[in-house]
Amino acid sequence: MKPPSFVRFLSFLSLFFLTGCTSLSVFVANFPTYFDGVKITRDVEFSKIYDLKLDIYKPPETLDIKKQVIVFFYGGSWEGGSKNQYRFIGSAFAKQGYIVVIPDYRKYPDVKFPDFMFDAADATEWVQNNIHEYGVQNPELVIMGHSAGANIATLLITDKSYLKNKKTHIVGGIGLAGAYNFTPNTENLKAIFGPPEQYDKMRPLTFVDGTEPPLFLAYGQKDDIVAQFNFDEMVKKLDKNKVCVDAKLYPDFGHVNLIGQISWVGGPESNLFKDIIKFLNDRGTYQPCFKK
Repeated sequence: MKPPSFVRFLSFLSLFFLTGCTSLSVFVANFPTYFDGVKITRDVEFSKIYDLKLDIYKPPETLDIKKQVIVFFYGGSWEGGSKNQYRFIGSAFAKQGYIVVIPDYRKYPDVKFPDFMFDAADATEWVQNNIHEYGVQNPELVIMGHSAGANIATLLITDKSYLKNKKTHIVGGIGLAGAYNFTPNTENLKAIFGPPEQYDKMRPLTFVDGTEPPLFLAYGQKDDIVAQFNFDEMVKKLDKNKVCVDAKLYPDFGHVNLIGQISWVGGPESNLFKDIIKFLNDRGTYQPCFKK
């Protein structure tokens, strides 16, 4: 029996996701989420000054809501991207019982570093203070990001100055294809993070001191955008400071299709998604450290 024509169509489009075609990638990843029962509250304002909003994904009513809340920061080289593109992230984890929050943040050329970090800190504080209205009392936050978003997420965790006066309870971090110890090498990146004497301040690795919560770091070894030394050196620094880190290399994936594994394109047996869920489950049951 031949598969229905619509299924064949989606399967064909999934090839574009696997090869990194951005516009079709978003369509392919997000389309099935319109029918999955996840409740989305859109465009909740968390920064009146800068008119910044976030989306909240709540599990279907048939599921118990877990105490961990995932705050996801998307990538885009600190220049592009939108919370609206990452419905597949919110949906995937909401279907596992997690509330997921995806904020927008200001970008270059409107702002430079560290302005978008202040936006990320404000969003995180908003979640801590307000997510009880969506079903989680005393939430435990897991800060997650991909690419530039992984830089933002891990910098929030390692450089304590951003959340110093914000009473947030962060129990874990997840970084996918993150830029943790790079040097700006394009004119735009130099403009975003310069002058050079400031570069150390935008590197999450700089601030690792052993007080960080457990981290899950993933890297696709076919990544041609973020070099593997970022992953290797971050893992080494975390290990040296005795931070619990679950570090996974995925040899078959590149920069875009690594995060694509969290969508339906990755399939029900996506190793990356299973590894993240295990990390989240272990975080809730084994407090000191769950490294093997």
